[in-house]
Amino acid sequence: MNVILDSSFLITIATKPIKRMYILEDLECIVLSAIIKELKSLEGSKSVKRAIAARTALELIERMKVRIIDIKGEPIDDLIIEYADKNSSYIATLDKEMKKKAKDRGIGVITLSKDEVIIER
Repeated sequence: MNVILDSSFLITIATKPIKRMYILEDLECIVLSAIIKELKSLEGSKSVKRAIAARTALELIERMKVRIIDIKGEPIDDLIIEYADKNSSYIATLDKEMKKKAKDRGIGVITLSKDEVIIER
């Protein structure tokens, strides 16, 4: 099984202690090139906190064994949903709208609750 990590999920797991991270170890983690582009853009933010969070997420991507898929375009959420739907992937996100869209299309969601990784189906 594979899972597409979105920017909200990446930033959070890179900047906070999260329980049950072992759930991700048995999955093939995927990051779309559009997500990397988004994080690099946030890295240049005037908000120091946001810039540091984006840099930390990019560093996490480098350390993790992730597969980077070259998909560009916008809106990024739609790219993630389409890729997940076509490839029977889960989506890891904290975005409520994306979670709803994914569930409406029968796509599994990995998210966080009380700083703990959970799988929603």
